[in-house]
Amino acid sequence: MILDTSLEQAWSTLSHLKPVRGTLAGHTGTARLEVADDDTHTAVFRLQGNGQTVTARATLTSTEKGTRLTVSPPELPHAFTATLAAALVKPGPLPRLVRA
Repeated sequence: MILDTSLEQAWSTLSHLKPVRGTLAGHTGTARLEVADDDTHTAVFRLQGNGQTVTARATLTSTEKGTRLTVSPPELPHAFTATLAAALVKPGPLPRLVRA
């Protein structure tokens, strides 16, 4: 997914995301940033909910048209990638995750 923002701006936001609790793609739980590697622009998240724990990796790379966001594993719901992308382009609360 290509984001309409610079690598520096996207990384600044991604590497400082606060833990969140809420519902994403039918799963209720938490998402917590575990590792932020400034050299590779890779962030590792621990997603917990519905009795499962999943490790998600988000990597940013610069392209001619913006910043590429790559999320793995590919089995993650598209909503997770879309939520991260939205947060990186327009910083603020993660709209699909944060539900009281």
